[in-house]
Amino acid sequence: CTDIALFSACMAGACIGFLAHNSHKAQVFMGDTGSLALGGSIGMVGVATNSLLVLLITTFLFAIESLSVLAQVSYFKHTRNSTGVGRRIFKMAPFHHHLELGGWPAPRSGLQETRVVSLFYALSVLFSALGVLCAYWS
Repeated sequence: CTDIALFSACMAGACIGFLAHNSHKAQVFMGDTGSLALGGSIGMVGVATNSLLVLLITTFLFAIESLSVLAQVSYFKHTRNSTGVGRRIFKMAPFHHHLELGGWPAPRSGLQETRVVSLFYALSVLFSALGVLCAYWS
C-alpha cells in the first residue's frame, strides 16, 4: 500500500464520516477551512499521481460551483452603476443556491434543498464514475 493510497483512503473515510453528520438537518458544518483543506488534498493527490485529467473530470461539479461565484462577482462588479448596484447572472451564488431560489428548472418556485442535494449527489457519482472510467482507459 503506497502512502498516497493510504492518505486517500483516510480522506475518503473522513468524508464518509462527515456525511453521516451532515445529512438533513445538518448538525456539523465543514466551513471554508475544511473545504479548502479537502480541495487542496484532492489537488495534491491528482498532481502526485499525475492524473490531472481524471482530477478535472471528478471535480467538475466543484469547479462549476466555484466558477459560478467568480462569474457572479465579476459580472456584478463590471455592471455596477454609480449607486453601487450591479446586475446578477444568478439569483444567488454559488449555483446550488440559485436552484433553491427558483432558477432552472422551475422559474417561479425553487427546488427544495433536499432535491438540490440529491441532484448534486447524483452528478457527483456520475462525474466520479466518468473519472474512474477515464483512469481505467488511460
